[in-house]
Amino acid sequence: KKGNFDLVVIFPASFLNALMCYNAGIKYRLGIFSRVRRFPTFFYTRRTFPIGIRHAIAQTLEILKNAGLKDDGWKTDVIAPKEGFKNIKNSGRKYAVIQPGFGLAKNNGPPRLWPLKNYSKISDFLNKKYGLNIIITGSRDQKKMGDSIIRGTKNKKNIINMCGKTSLNELISVIKKAEIVIAPDTGTGHIAAALNVPLINLMDAPIEEWRPIGDDKKIINIRHPRKIVLFENWKIFSKSGGVQTIKETEVKAAIEKLI
Repeated sequence: KKGNFDLVVIFPASFLNALMCYNAGIKYRLGIFSRVRRFPTFFYTRRTFPIGIRHAIAQTLEILKNAGLKDDGWKTDVIAPKEGFKNIKNSGRKYAVIQPGFGLAKNNGPPRLWPLKNYSKISDFLNKKYGLNIIITGSRDQKKMGDSIIRGTKNKKNIINMCGKTSLNELISVIKKAEIVIAPDTGTGHIAAALNVPLINLMDAPIEEWRPIGDDKKIINIRHPRKIVLFENWKIFSKSGGVQTIKETEVKAAIEKLI
């Protein structure tokens, strides 16, 4: 709304976001220009032009320096609720968390989505070799993805589909007590890293920019980058490569290193 703010930090960089802030009459509009697909916008009052790829947090702090704020170093902190999450009937058994989806379910497809059948096989592997129950997390519209994973497993009674059944605080409580988390470079993984819960992070984005922040000994990033094809259907990245090409054996090897 017009006149509500004097300063706005625009991240991620977006022409539309900057235009909205300009039209709202916001006096100071700080943003970043990073790589071709984040083209420079002429609606910023101050711009940051990073050299090379840096972590997204570092890029954001660089923007804030333009507002006169001091960078005293950074880390990610997540505070888990003390009460925990009482709605999981887990019989006291240890469990792993699997988050197969990211964002809206309709957008969950190659190359960033790991095949659901692979999650089924990994669920059975975790249950058989380590005696772990499996909790599948995600948003309400990802419930069908969780159901599909369960249908593909041999030990269906040891898996709980919690998609759409947790608040953010409850999700944090679930992650905090997990033995390991497997996720495709999404918020659940970043929470696990901040809580120092062992994490297998499946990704195709640059590790330097989007890696989870936490104890590096408890994080394994398995990265298969997408093939870069300029101007294929007006997109920089093609649909080949990416997370979908990660092998089941790679994830099993990572599990054995972390558990």
